[in-house]
Amino acid sequence: MDANKFPYGRFPSVVPTRYFLQVYLGAICIPLFFILASGCFAWTRDRRLILPTVLCTALFTTAYPKWDAYSLFFISGPFFVLCFALAYRFIPDSLQHLAQGLSLAVFAYLLIGAWTLPDRLTVIPTRAGTLMGDPASERVMAKLEARIPARSSVFVYPYLTGLYALLDVEVRLRHDYLQPGMMNAQDENLVLEDLRKTPPQFIFWQNFPDADIVRLWPNSNPAKHRFTRIETWIRERYQPDIETTESNIRGQLWVLKTS
Repeated sequence: MDANKFPYGRFPSVVPTRYFLQVYLGAICIPLFFILASGCFAWTRDRRLILPTVLCTALFTTAYPKWDAYSLFFISGPFFVLCFALAYRFIPDSLQHLAQGLSLAVFAYLLIGAWTLPDRLTVIPTRAGTLMGDPASERVMAKLEARIPARSSVFVYPYLTGLYALLDVEVRLRHDYLQPGMMNAQDENLVLEDLRKTPPQFIFWQNFPDADIVRLWPNSNPAKHRFTRIETWIRERYQPDIETTESNIRGQLWVLKTS
């Protein structure tokens, strides 16, 4: 379990430029709330500040240990509301108009971003239902669906398990994924035993660079990033087919050899 030791490390997010300000506004409002709440309590000794501060502290800990920008953004809603409430309740009357203007500007910016987000996404029909995503993901899913029939036996190696549901396929192994840096030799042996016993028709070999593994799980053991026996077995029993290089679904589909 080396990969999941606490803490994960700094875990910086690579935020796309078009979402940068929205995401970091959410992340910044969390420490801002704690600063405002602490300052207001020290100034007024108002006990009504204790409960929301405790509740927000509990909410903040739910993202531990992945306190990256994305995780903080998705829990930032209550912090936004309380930041504005604190500002209205405790700032001097002479600054109320400024606080109201800043609040409205932030809300308007985030509202416009949420309103226009669907225009930047595309509808992706999948066997599991309709999703929203980028055009590259739509092309990749269409390519995989055209090649892999529904209810086929598939093994996604090592980690992209969402494809099982999206493609409506079967996985007949005791482990449906192998997390790099976490799974050990015993896990690899179990998967290899199942693969030899009932080889799936298709294997989607995810392109998972070592740099991404270290970024996601900084404590992972580099010696465990690759399952070399499984990879050797795949190359011997399967032949490479289509390759996907777009979106987050990067990898290569391998097809079981017929002879």
